[in-house]
Amino acid sequence: MDNVEIYYKKYPENLTSLLHQKNSKIFFDYLSDGVVCDFREDNLISIIIFVKLKFPYKKFYEFHVEMFTNNKFKGSTSILKSLEILEEKFGSRNLVSRHSLAELQTLLMLNDLDYFPIEYSYDDLRSIIVKKYKKVSLDEKKDKDAFVHFIFFIKNWLKIELNFYSIDNFISEHGFLLKKNKIYFKKLSQSGVFIIDEDKGEGIIFFEKKVFKKDLMQILNSFSKKNIHSIYINKSEIRLKEVLFLMGYNNSYFENQCFLKWVK
Repeated sequence: MDNVEIYYKKYPENLTSLLHQKNSKIFFDYLSDGVVCDFREDNLISIIIFVKLKFPYKKFYEFHVEMFTNNKFKGSTSILKSLEILEEKFGSRNLVSRHSLAELQTLLMLNDLDYFPIEYSYDDLRSIIVKKYKKVSLDEKKDKDAFVHFIFFIKNWLKIELNFYSIDNFISEHGFLLKKNKIYFKKLSQSGVFIIDEDKGEGIIFFEKKVFKKDLMQILNSFSKKNIHSIYINKSEIRLKEVLFLMGYNNSYFENQCFLKWVK
């Protein structure tokens, strides 16, 4: 049987003891005014801690989430249920969450729940503050001609005349030529690709369709092993901007064919 409980300071000793047993990180690492606990058959599945912020964020409540199950679906649905309770209590527009690179998985999960950046923070450790947006406002910012812009950009970047009609076709038709010119590339799911010229220290990341979390983790692992000082991405890719910022890249605001240059 599911049971969601909200506790406030001063917390009962049995809750503190339970969270010690669960090796909770967020409960003991962050200040909080309250904690939402989701129990299933007396087993604690997830928690969300929250705290009222001060100026200039004084109308907001900051929250952090943590799950205590290896079943990601069960953990995600548990957090979603508890988050809905917080949204009803404080209003979805009054909730924010801060994430560093170590908390990237949680950040991407919140992206799936329509929480997106309102601030890229350089305070001490790089972090991103997210808040709930309406999807329609994000869709309006999407580049409707992204693939056409990618074709023009990649031709100029490689200084090679190329003809292709899809990412798969690009790789099958021109993959050998890229390898011959020492250009590293990797196909990603949903018509995505990242391309690296190690001699230039530059890379391009492009997705024709939706960006998945597993693709972002692949990108993170691949780029962290290479000395890439400049990366070009389509200007509408919010998730890529998040990952690059947390990896230490900065938006140079230089734009060509709707591709933004990020530099380290």
